[in-house]
Amino acid sequence: MVQVGDGIWFETVSGVESVENATCSNNTVSIDLLSSRPISQWSDDELGTTIFLYALLKEVADAEICLLYDQVADGALLARAFSVEGAELLTLNEGSEVGMLATHAEVLKRIARSN
Repeated sequence: MVQVGDGIWFETVSGVESVENATCSNNTVSIDLLSSRPISQWSDDELGTTIFLYALLKEVADAEICLLYDQVADGALLARAFSVEGAELLTLNEGSEVGMLATHAEVLKRIARSN
């Protein structure tokens, strides 16, 4: 699950396998948008980022992408994307932000509490 903005997440469902110390996914089945706020309350930046990220996710839906996670602070992670051959995917890595892992259930609880 990828957090796009305050209370905005994308969840992708795809095949996943481990390759050495990376998590690789391919054949995206679905891309779901979850939000704790109605779209009318999103900032222009959040809306633009969401549209851009959705288009990017659709474009690479069938590509095999591997992620390596670096812990940069207590519980905070930075994901870096690579091809299965090990080449860094610079377009995906540009502007990567530090994130926290959250389960699907945790995100759904946050959304339910905000309504």
